[in-house]
Amino acid sequence: MSYYLPEQPLEPRDPLPDCVCDECGNWFYGDERIYISNGRKLCADCFSEEFDKLSTDEKADLVGAEKTIAEEVNKNAFAHC
Repeated sequence: MSYYLPEQPLEPRDPLPDCVCDECGNWFYGDERIYISNGRKLCADCFSEEFDKLSTDEKADLVGAEKTIAEEVNKNAFAHC
């Protein structure tokens, strides 16, 4: 019969995370910000990378920016005179 017990670590084990980023695997706890995009949990860095993949027109739609062409802007400038 063996009475060997493995030595216990001096430091307590890390608690399990509240959330894990689906892209990079980083652990997050408590009030740390997480973004849900297309059903995926993303940290701020991974969310920014997803946002950077969007086209300029897609970004304009997201922020409600008006899209036009230079010729239309020029015509409208003279219409106000």
